[in-house]
Amino acid sequence: MRLYCRDPDPQTRFLPDRSNCRRKPLHGTPPILSVTYRRAARAWPPGELAAVYRAAADRGAKTTHLDRERLATDPVGPLSSAVPWLARLAGAVHVLHVLPEPVGDRVADGREIAANLFAAVDQAATGAVYLCDLALTGAKRGDPVADWVSYAVEQASDALPRLSYTARPPSLIAHTEEAARCLAVAIDHAHADPSAAPSAIADALGHLLVVSAITDTAYERQSGG
Repeated sequence: MRLYCRDPDPQTRFLPDRSNCRRKPLHGTPPILSVTYRRAARAWPPGELAAVYRAAADRGAKTTHLDRERLATDPVGPLSSAVPWLARLAGAVHVLHVLPEPVGDRVADGREIAANLFAAVDQAATGAVYLCDLALTGAKRGDPVADWVSYAVEQASDALPRLSYTARPPSLIAHTEEAARCLAVAIDHAHADPSAAPSAIADALGHLLVVSAITDTAYERQSGG
């Protein structure tokens, strides 16, 4: 299955409010990235991924603090608002991959660094999911939103069993970069060819859903979010 789109405030500390997230306790130990990859690289039933998607969008709504009714009428606004979230996601993902493992054993304050990076990835991905979901609602569509979300779920389900920590680039980085590329294509389509925008938005959502499934695995979230 295809998972690539057809066309090819930096001074604020980025720490999330995790009070609304249903996680099992980590007992003070941040997730280990390579272990998280291995645990996430499995078959994900569509219903489970659909629950991950909806929970990510719900958390993103709390994070972005943006008016859904105002932004859901035109895809350009939420797509443009998603750009900074993708930039934050890319930065956190890349830094997470260059930390030694286990980071807490080698770097001063390493456990806090790793925990904050995982949290940053989670918050940025869910913010982007929410904004792309809004864009899909406001886009010119021939099919219902639910059909495009199902498409994104299907694409993520196809990609997750093939996750690889040792790939070049590692899968989490690759999906983040592809999400950003698809977002750029969606913005272009929203201006020039509105009827083509939903496909690119759904492509971006498929990649972002892979990222959210990985963070849910890291935090051992229940399927209901």
